[in-house]
Amino acid sequence: MGLQVMLEDLAWWAAALDKARADGELIPGRFRFRAALTAGA
Repeated sequence: MGLQVMLEDLAWWAAALDKARADGELIPGRFRFRAALTAGA
């Protein structure tokens, strides 16, 4: 039961992130991480 709930939540978050990225609201993490490293240098 707990695993099913976790998988449903994971699927929901994956869909929400896909939509946010497609709408330009959130760039992928690797780009945000690289920008953070550059800013800290």
